[in-house]
Amino acid sequence: MADWLLFDVDPLTRRKKYMKLEDGLLHIRETMPVDEVLEANKRDANDWQGNGGWKAARRGAVVARVPLILDNAWKTASGYDPAKGGGYDRDKYNTFLDDIDYRHIRTGGGRIGKRKAFI
Repeated sequence: MADWLLFDVDPLTRRKKYMKLEDGLLHIRETMPVDEVLEANKRDANDWQGNGGWKAARRGAVVARVPLILDNAWKTASGYDPAKGGGYDRDKYNTFLDDIDYRHIRTGGGRIGKRKAFI
């Protein structure tokens, strides 16, 4: 089995792309450190709970910080095709944010639901 070869590094996001050729197929893998983003989300979620939730108007509130690599996966699962461009199903994307398995992405309580705001 071939080893993964690093072929791209983004210095801003620290995302790394690797490739390997195996059984005549080219495999590509991406990695990106997300610990800092998740820790910031956890801090904000704890602050939200400690303050009894958002009391003021929620317009413009940060409801989530989604790491780029996960954002790309969710958009692809929501119908985005980078080869064709165009949009994606935002309601389907928002279901990922509301999923309890991804609660560490959220910065507060409540549900995103079918909000029309761009995320």
